[in-house]
Amino acid sequence: MKCYLIGMDFEPDMPMFYSWSRSTSREDVFRLPLPRDEWVPRRDIRFESGGVHSYGAILKGGRLTETTKQELAKLHCVVQSQSGAARETIDSFSVILYNFPLVNSRLKSALEDSFAGTFEFAAVEQVWNEVHDSPLPGGPYHMANLLKRIDSWDKERSVIHSVTRKDGTTFNTTNISKSALLESALENASIWRDSVTSDVLCTEAFRDFVTEVGCAGWSFREVSVTPDK
Repeated sequence: MKCYLIGMDFEPDMPMFYSWSRSTSREDVFRLPLPRDEWVPRRDIRFESGGVHSYGAILKGGRLTETTKQELAKLHCVVQSQSGAARETIDSFSVILYNFPLVNSRLKSALEDSFAGTFEFAAVEQVWNEVHDSPLPGGPYHMANLLKRIDSWDKERSVIHSVTRKDGTTFNTTNISKSALLESALENASIWRDSVTSDVLCTEAFRDFVTEVGCAGWSFREVSVTPDK
């Protein structure tokens, strides 16, 4: 079995990030220190199991709350694209739970057909391109909330560190080059978020699916796997 860490494809002209903004301008993007009197995505997004900085959300995830969906719908998704061309993906999966990749409708339908129940999708009706002062074509795009969680690292062969934030909360991180996944934990897996470190990983089947459907924007770094004994 081959497995991969999913990240951003940094080939020329490929990377595309987005920001949540109060308007169609990056001037209105939420910045630090975060305002206390407003609903702010990076702080206030909540899942069925807790907020973006809670261990419950890493461990169990779940669907977005209705309040979260309603508040996100009030905001603008802003990008900077010189080409102004339609995209398959905008941004990639991240250990940060408030960073959702966006996918176009074609890729959304393909993911739903091939990996039923693995994602929750929320439509982003308009992605605004600051460079051309117009909507990015190819929409609507959809936030892809990955639902599946697996405790997948081989703890005996992996280097995992616990880090404490300034607010006292903690998170775990792993040295990918010195770690391995446990094959016995991955039965029937395709793509998942690790329930300890929040890394988003996949099997060869998912990587091949992305290649076959012609999806651009994501990279795949192979990760060691401890075979079943």
